[in-house]
Amino acid sequence: MATGAEYFFGAGTLWGFPNAGNLGTAPSPRKFGVLQGVDLQISGDFKELYGNKQFPVDVARGKIKVTGKAKYGTVDGKQLNDIFYGQTSITGRKIVVEDESQTVAAASATVTHSANFIEDWGVIDGANGVQMDYINTPTLADQYSQAAGVYTFAASMNGVVVLISYTYTDTSGHTFSVTNQAMGYAPQFQILLHEVYKGVVTDQLWYSCMSGKIAWQTKNEDYVIPEIDIQMFADATGRVFDMWTSN
Repeated sequence: MATGAEYFFGAGTLWGFPNAGNLGTAPSPRKFGVLQGVDLQISGDFKELYGNKQFPVDVARGKIKVTGKAKYGTVDGKQLNDIFYGQTSITGRKIVVEDESQTVAAASATVTHSANFIEDWGVIDGANGVQMDYINTPTLADQYSQAAGVYTFAASMNGVVVLISYTYTDTSGHTFSVTNQAMGYAPQFQILLHEVYKGVVTDQLWYSCMSGKIAWQTKNEDYVIPEIDIQMFADATGRVFDMWTSN
């Protein structure tokens, strides 16, 4: 029974659930957090039948294409792998340390996480802001070398504050490594879009989706808003989507 017009406001809520294709490690349903908006486009090709006059005598609809786009505010590495890359992930990660302050003493400085040190990412002379040069045997100011998180400098650098950037291993978080796969390799997933406004509800469940594009843009004085492009298609049983409404 009709209950009047339905109106909707806001971005709604969107989930993705990897369920087929090339799946990553332990794929899980996850919400696209701080959703900014979803854009779904359903477009069909028209085929016109013409005779010897200007207007067609019949029109039929051919292929239908469904594409979507979602923008969201959270950064979720596991979701990114599950939805887009579908590759192996492990527990643990590398942590980046930017400009750790150390004072040179006895021509050396040891970083805080030297026990789990991975890689040097440069040193800045805190006194003058100069980016220092890596050299096997430092003999001049603003030169350094490094081994297992122990940084060596020229004796003239004693007492100078240096800013060291590096990476080290940690047991928290997740890591996935993207390797070159054969053409066609990709995960498939379902999406569920849920909208509620003034007690009116509508839901859309799209059974088979694949993403062909991830956009990631950083800006000064603004949030990173990841964007994912999606294409929908029929699953093995012919299902495309269901819509549930309260009206």
